[in-house]
Amino acid sequence: MFSPTCEVLLKIVEEGTGSIKGDADSAYEAMTTFEFIFILHLEKEIMEITDLLCQALQKQDQDIFNALRLVASTKVLLQKMKDERWDDLLSLVKSFCQVHNIDIPDLSSSYFSCGARARKEHSDHTLEHHY
Repeated sequence: MFSPTCEVLLKIVEEGTGSIKGDADSAYEAMTTFEFIFILHLEKEIMEITDLLCQALQKQDQDIFNALRLVASTKVLLQKMKDERWDDLLSLVKSFCQVHNIDIPDLSSSYFSCGARARKEHSDHTLEHHY
């Protein structure tokens, strides 16, 4: 889905006029960043983990005890993803970016947040820690 979407946006940039051309260009630029790709992959992982919980909670016959158990098990799975599958997720994102010629930032470099207040603060966080 990613490649066809990019192709359509680039076609609009080439053949479009006015604000549509600019909007397509902005969308393409945003979609082809490491951060965008990372967030998409992270959302996919989280949705896969929380899907069963969401389906169960939508059932009318769910008792509170079962619902609490499902919430607890979902929290455990999310923590496990964070603790044990981070490297796999990062490798997947990097691989996707390489295939689609998207620049991969140096994740060991310092992270600086945006905004006026943030400019005054010094951060010891790396880009990897930020993500």
